[in-house]
Amino acid sequence: MRLDRLPQLKTPPSKSPPSSPRPHFTPTLSCLQKMPSSIPIEIIYLFIEASRDCMPTLLQFALVSKECMVESRKYAFERVKLGHRPASPGFNFNCRQIKELYALMTANIALGTYIRHLDLGIFRCLCLDKNHVSHELSSILLRLPAIASLSLSRSGRGCLPGQYDWKVWPSPFKASIERCCSSPTITTLHFGNFYNFPHDLLTLPRNLEALSLGRVDGVAESPDELRRPVNQRQSLKTLSIAGGWPVVASCVLVAPQEFSSIIKLGWHVSKQEDVSALGRVVREIPRSKSLQELSIQLSVELIPSAEGSLESLPQVKKLVVTSNAMADFQPAYMPRPPPSAHLFLAGQLLQAQRELEVFLFKCTVCPQIDIGNTGFAIPPDIQQRCDGWKSLDELLSGLRKPPTIICHFTAFWIPSSRVHATDDLKAAFKDRLMQEAQNALCQSVEAGRITIVLDETEG
Repeated sequence: MRLDRLPQLKTPPSKSPPSSPRPHFTPTLSCLQKMPSSIPIEIIYLFIEASRDCMPTLLQFALVSKECMVESRKYAFERVKLGHRPASPGFNFNCRQIKELYALMTANIALGTYIRHLDLGIFRCLCLDKNHVSHELSSILLRLPAIASLSLSRSGRGCLPGQYDWKVWPSPFKASIERCCSSPTITTLHFGNFYNFPHDLLTLPRNLEALSLGRVDGVAESPDELRRPVNQRQSLKTLSIAGGWPVVASCVLVAPQEFSSIIKLGWHVSKQEDVSALGRVVREIPRSKSLQELSIQLSVELIPSAEGSLESLPQVKKLVVTSNAMADFQPAYMPRPPPSAHLFLAGQLLQAQRELEVFLFKCTVCPQIDIGNTGFAIPPDIQQRCDGWKSLDELLSGLRKPPTIICHFTAFWIPSSRVHATDDLKAAFKDRLMQEAQNALCQSVEAGRITIVLDETEG
């Protein structure tokens, strides 16, 4: 597929909020072709750059002239997703299109220089045959001289469940990943769903600023391997961990100074060991006063106990606690409220912070729909005022110097052949949710201590 031969597309109106820092420009092909020829090409380039997040507009620009086509390619290929379903701006090449991307990059070497962010999903055909398109993938990874962000995780599109053994992947593919991680332009890394993962791979980037691990287990290493020298750096600003803390703990024990500049720390807690590990990692990091934001995500099955485990956490400016216990993905659409343990833990974390400026409590709600002969109805008690809500409400309303407090509910609509969520149904659900959230936090609402935010998303 060549960008200079793409058909004309109709551009939808911009939905960017008025407060967006970047002006959004969505011209039609006819108005672009009627532009006076006296307009400097540099001005048109600015319009193209302002439209970098709108793929239809970039494709419109590519039809204007050869110069505009070349400039549009810079942003059209800036973010590439392989093996994922289309969900964000950027060209999305699934398993069957990898060879096409490889052919494009072979025919036009410059395309590789445009790719700054690569999100590679471990899709089904690669799970079943690890040599499938491995040559093309390895070649693609080796042709990214300006790569800044690399993500490698399970895509979820019919892929085999569980984690994948890093050792069984083809050597050329792993070598190309290692070369990408060694690039001086790499600033962001994400790995997910691997075991026997080599922790020294994380020590290769010299300018790494953001590291994210999800369900990553390392190899069993000897004490001699833990003492291997690593690159000296103090550029890491963001660390997000969801089940990969043993790998990070190994890195911290090797070179704790590399983690001394962390500003944002995200930690997924699914069992009590994760709470203990969070305290351990923070204790190992020197000069942890640089930490400004702490985000803790609590899973459905967790019944945590924070006593003695979180006392050593440093003081932060922003605390985010996310409870996924309300997200029930059963076909009956019967959500569970966040267990009192999650709410009590959020209160304990809040009480331990004396320099807090922002406290954000986030909940995900799967809409509960009654299906009857006469249609759909929103049942009562989306949010029951349990002991946990009552305790949190009393704590928030009684703070002498309260920070900015936000309670953020997200309605997660799951597509279903049995339930079609109309706009009226969604509006009714949000109204009921707002009413019951205000009832659950009535004292804080009356005291003006809290802001309740509602939004929605679809699965």
